[in-house]
Amino acid sequence: ATRVRGFGPEKIIAYDPYVPQTTADLVGVQLVDFETLLTESDYLTVHSPATVETNHIFDIDTFRKMKPSAIFINCARGPIVDEAGLQEALQTGQIVAAGIDVTEIEPLDAENPLLKLDNLTITPHVAGTSDISGIAGATCWGENAVNILTGKPLHGLGNPEVVKRIAVMRAQGPSRWDGVPDPVTEAWG
Repeated sequence: ATRVRGFGPEKIIAYDPYVPQTTADLVGVQLVDFETLLTESDYLTVHSPATVETNHIFDIDTFRKMKPSAIFINCARGPIVDEAGLQEALQTGQIVAAGIDVTEIEPLDAENPLLKLDNLTITPHVAGTSDISGIAGATCWGENAVNILTGKPLHGLGNPEVVKRIAVMRAQGPSRWDGVPDPVTEAWG
């Protein structure tokens, strides 16, 4: 939501049945039901795991509920989108365009009909990857490993409350954490 805000949207809405509104409020997002997400979104980006619940959640029926001017983006997991439904939605103008970084089968077959669509951008599951991001990520991970072991705060931690919750779980007594060294508790107390 923070990154999207830089593009100046009037509002940011999201659907997630597992996130409470109080959490969404922390980043200025209004939670809505799935139907509202489909009918009101100008840009719909997917950030979900591939589960039985999300398999083909985006099919021709869901695309038909979207605005004809909507742009659909999936950088999550391929099986979330029914590719035949996406193809039909793009060919018939149900949505104006789409961008996907993931497909149901990777790598994408050279004969896949999605490759023939001029209103679809496909990247090969590397949309966020660059030489610089790879180096920066590896550096951050290495520094955080050292920080955990030396009791220092972690870089780039978006949810420090989780680290504290783990410390509380460990302090509550016998659990799956028994026998596991606990530098995280020492770092975050």
